[in-house]
Amino acid sequence: MRRLSLITLACALAVTACSAPAADVASRVEPAPATDLRTRLDAHFQAAARSGFSGAVLVAREGETVLRAGYSPGGTITPENAFWIGSLVKPITASAILKLVDEGRLSTNDSIGRFLGDVPADKREITIHHLLTHSSGLPHAYAAEGITDRGEAVRTILALPLKTRPGAEVSYSNDAFTLLAAIVEIASGRPYEEFVEQSVLNPAGMAHSGFWPGPASSIAPVGSMPRPEIARPNWGYRGATGMYSTVDDLLAFTRALRGGRIVSPGSAARAMGTQVDRSGDASDIGYGWFLAERSGVPLVTHSGAETGLDHYGWVYVLPASGLTLVLLSNSPEELAGQVSRGALRIILSAP
Repeated sequence: MRRLSLITLACALAVTACSAPAADVASRVEPAPATDLRTRLDAHFQAAARSGFSGAVLVAREGETVLRAGYSPGGTITPENAFWIGSLVKPITASAILKLVDEGRLSTNDSIGRFLGDVPADKREITIHHLLTHSSGLPHAYAAEGITDRGEAVRTILALPLKTRPGAEVSYSNDAFTLLAAIVEIASGRPYEEFVEQSVLNPAGMAHSGFWPGPASSIAPVGSMPRPEIARPNWGYRGATGMYSTVDDLLAFTRALRGGRIVSPGSAARAMGTQVDRSGDASDIGYGWFLAERSGVPLVTHSGAETGLDHYGWVYVLPASGLTLVLLSNSPEELAGQVSRGALRIILSAP
């Protein structure tokens, strides 16, 4: 199975940077009446459902819910449905790392050799910062898929040839976030899932989120089932992917992170702030997030895909207006992406 791959990077890079005077940006994000925005968004999703779209959406402005609903041709999807969120796990893993930073157990400047040991010579310059910002030089190989032993998973990833020298370029890598999950375990002395649950999910109130392979009862229908050899807990589903969640829980996560309830306010600012500044149309990189502008409006965003299961997700945070869009879908990837981009355009065009 190929989980979130280049969809996240493509979606992030598609959010093109635009220059605009500060006053113009402010005028674009003046709050629109919630009822007007709700009506436009609901019409968009109703039309999408008639064309085959299936998914749940939540749009909120600070403490106000603008739209919370499920849409599908048969009316079977509700906001209570959980979906596999693919690489939307990456901001969660990054939060776990920053929690360990706050606790003094590691630094983002630490070499990975401090925790992993026996690191090959060409990878000894890789730091935790590089892993968090997709600048480690590691490829996007899913090398740990199906491996149940942590040490074997780490060795397999570290045996991969580097694409670039550490720190030289941004190159999206699931394997880098799998190494971060291993570091979470080693630095905390607890299983990855346990530390994430206690340090991220519980403080955020994410009561309906969990880990692969998850409960079948609450999860929206999937397009296909995985191969038997990976349909069990394994390192291909730690750090970079391998969680299910709901629109409510993902909104709660963004609010808890920004509100300093998961990590310190300083660490939250590092997570959702620029750590790698890229020029042109490329999005900047935070710790587990992408940062860009669309129509002159700053966005903090990430997307996720479990392509083998046909589950996809998007989170867009608009800090200037306080609006957040969370969309989870079990539609085909192209349709789900079109619907997500259309909803974002409606939000950005709101007066």
